[in-house]
Amino acid sequence: MLQPYAMWTVLRRTRQRAEQRGLTRAGANYARSQVSTALILLRWLDDQGIQFRSMTQADIDRWLADGPTTRHKIVDFINWAKKAGICGDISVASRISGDPENFHSEEEQVELLKRCVQDTGLPPDVRAAGALVLLYGVPVSRIVQLTREHVEERPNGTYITLGTHPVLMPPAVAQLVVAQADREPRPLVERPHPTRSWLFPGNLAGRPTGATPLANRLISHGIAVRRAKNSAELALASDLPASILSEILGVHINTAVDWVRFVKRDWAAFIEARASSVDGSRESR
Repeated sequence: MLQPYAMWTVLRRTRQRAEQRGLTRAGANYARSQVSTALILLRWLDDQGIQFRSMTQADIDRWLADGPTTRHKIVDFINWAKKAGICGDISVASRISGDPENFHSEEEQVELLKRCVQDTGLPPDVRAAGALVLLYGVPVSRIVQLTREHVEERPNGTYITLGTHPVLMPPAVAQLVVAQADREPRPLVERPHPTRSWLFPGNLAGRPTGATPLANRLISHGIAVRRAKNSAELALASDLPASILSEILGVHINTAVDWVRFVKRDWAAFIEARASSVDGSRESR
């Protein structure tokens, strides 16, 4: 498994870069580290008795949380494995950063959510997917795997299952999601007997749309996916204990704990520092 990834992805890409602009020692070391990180993951899976094809999102979250931040380089190997069809829909969460550029302000987040709800000029899939990212911090890679069965209409409202337990959606967001679920665009390529009713179907019947195309659509309509996702998770971690956050979003408990700790430590310090800076500038005036 590791050899074709190293030969046809890492080495091929490294050679192309070397021909175009030369190869630095740092570039060569980074390429080696991508392969060695993949090897570390495969050995860990062997130790845990987990088949690579059977690896779940919780498994990769646990592996990432239990090791150094350099393990996030595994994203390249995971993306290659998904394209090759040898692992499930696994996403590698971005490392939590205290840089305010990685977050929206509360006002920006609310305005974007209002736009998804109210702007009928936006495509329906952008409105529904954008609302889920902005409200719950759902990765786009997870959104494209949602089916009609994940949405349940009950007497007291409409629920969506993102993790272990269904979550009651606000009526305006529920309306967007249900409308998206009821859409049946004609696929460009027909396949007999589609097996799943995807919330975000692709051009091939019976298959969902791709995560990258959907993310690009969101970005092209002004929704910065990473900032929106981080800001939503930040807001949820401010109000919920890690155990409930893990169950609602379907992330590993260690990832949820990291978010809760981040809210209490890094983000609070940033807010305090920013407030002091603003007060100081006012006094100088």
